[in-house]
Amino acid sequence: MTAAVARAFNVEQQLMVEAGTGTGKSLAYLIPAACHAVANGDRVVVSTATINLQEQLLKKDIPGVQRLMGCENRGTGNKEQERLKACQLKGRRNYLCLKRFDALRTAGVMSDEEAMLAARIVIWLAQTETGDRAELRLSQGEESVWRRLSADEADCTSSNSPYVVVNHALLLSDKATGGRVLPPYTRLVVDEAHHLEDEATRQFGFASGERAVSELLERCESLPGQVQAGLRTLESALGPHAELAGVTAELSRRVGVSRQPVRDCFGALAAFMQQHTIEGFEREQRLLINRAMRVQPDWPEIEISWENLRLVLNQVIAGLKQLEHSLTAPAAAEMLNYELIRAELDSLLQEMQATATGLAEALEKDDPERIVWLERERSDGSVVLSSVPLAVAGLLEEYLYEGLSTLVLTGATLQAERSFSYLQERLGLENAETLALGSPFDFRRAALALVPRDMPEPEWPAYMDSLAQAIAELVRASQGRALVLFTSHSSLGVTHQLVGEMLRGEAIQVLGQGIDGSARQLVRALQSNPKTVLLGTASFWEGVDIAGEALSLLIIPRLPFSVPSDPVFAARSALYDQPFEQYALPQAVLRFKQGCGRLIRTKTDRGVLVVLDRRIASRRYGAAFLGSLPDCRVLEAAVREMPGLVEQWLGQAVIGSR
Repeated sequence: MTAAVARAFNVEQQLMVEAGTGTGKSLAYLIPAACHAVANGDRVVVSTATINLQEQLLKKDIPGVQRLMGCENRGTGNKEQERLKACQLKGRRNYLCLKRFDALRTAGVMSDEEAMLAARIVIWLAQTETGDRAELRLSQGEESVWRRLSADEADCTSSNSPYVVVNHALLLSDKATGGRVLPPYTRLVVDEAHHLEDEATRQFGFASGERAVSELLERCESLPGQVQAGLRTLESALGPHAELAGVTAELSRRVGVSRQPVRDCFGALAAFMQQHTIEGFEREQRLLINRAMRVQPDWPEIEISWENLRLVLNQVIAGLKQLEHSLTAPAAAEMLNYELIRAELDSLLQEMQATATGLAEALEKDDPERIVWLERERSDGSVVLSSVPLAVAGLLEEYLYEGLSTLVLTGATLQAERSFSYLQERLGLENAETLALGSPFDFRRAALALVPRDMPEPEWPAYMDSLAQAIAELVRASQGRALVLFTSHSSLGVTHQLVGEMLRGEAIQVLGQGIDGSARQLVRALQSNPKTVLLGTASFWEGVDIAGEALSLLIIPRLPFSVPSDPVFAARSALYDQPFEQYALPQAVLRFKQGCGRLIRTKTDRGVLVVLDRRIASRRYGAAFLGSLPDCRVLEAAVREMPGLVEQWLGQAVIGSR
């Protein structure tokens, strides 16, 4: 892999590399990147999807490369060390703008929350090495203050480091907004590259709801008060100051007028969604807004309510622009908290314009290149309107790949059915060079995979009871040390209740994601008490690294196909002649591979994978999932036989393979 990456740097090509767990893929791209940086004075940006990998790169892998290159511990003036210096960049709002913080400190008058945060920042500045707000653990009240103090200019977050480590969200949002954060670069390595399409979908998409719009208007409403407080510190309230007072009063009036149209518009959207979804299941559903929906008899009510909202939002935006113009007067700069007011105004103007444009494009245009849908917030049930691109390959080509000399995409799960073609097509990299490298681990010694011959299928009435019973028996056999990966929160919740009742009074605790804590909290609980079974979804399918005996049993109740009614999945499926074979199946296989990768993390690990979806053995497409497994032992067994097989394998017994 190192040789292939070095060639990609030398001959300036696009390269996709699948490297199994344990291959040392991070070092395999960091070493040639370091050699290239030293030889050419060039910068390499490395993008990852997960925080865990970013921390591994910055705390372990890059320092290892620096030691290998002889660039460590030679003093701050060492040229080689400077040429291999690395930094991590997040979005601008994760960093403090010292100019704005100084303006707050010298203002003289602070709220309680401002004073408390300012005191904490003074202490923090003497200790921090990163300047990252994550170190402060801000309260909800401090969040609003931080927003006015955070960096918002490219100069605040620029870097001269040859290694710049970012996440996919920043990499793509920076391109989508004109490249104001990352320093110039022509060499890019994308690790965990299977996430690139989903992240591009988010970053080139739009989402807003009643709560988000109302919060923006509340911030607009507080701005005149900040200006009025600043004006009271000036000697004269005449001239430009009188103009400012008038402008802010008019802005307050416009914000007040906009409140009811916001409620009316999102109320109409909520009523439309309720009318066109299954009663009682609105919170579980997404309603695709396609041409068929836009000709429904009740759609004109949305058009009318949106037109009313559009007019008042434009009036608020015009008021913000007028205030921006008034603040350019020389005398206005003498106002208390001038820098903070300007920062908040600039942010509000940008966000209000983006919101108005996003809502207009989603509601007014029937764009065949966009997917628009309605859904409800899990927290409060309010309606959210979303819009994303139908395909991102062209956008990636235009905004990300354009101008790159070298592009390397890597990860442990880039192939579906032993081919890169699915991901190449989705990402617009059909002409990229490819390389597949297996894991060095001995999976025939390390892992046993069990598939059922008699489990009810997910659609059958007895499925949930049978699933809970099977999980309880398997976890008893493994004495905890287990992770169960679900494809939906509802199934997780039902199973958590059923299995918890079955294991009540036993020494095995059952913990559910979002029920008993966050993903990180649950992982720590398993590591501290192995007699635990974790029920997880979403983030647990990847990025969770639990090495050793703490995780010895991995259960996948259901093959991870996307929900057919999901608007993005449905719209993109329609692009294919054979949507199941060409889109749904390879997508599910990649996710299955990611989940299976949680079990064996080091060469000494040993464990059992149990797939409780009989379709993996009974349906023709099951071969695609079985073929994606590493070279481990696979047994088809009755569900009642599985606990004994788990106990034997974990007890180092020898079992024949299929």
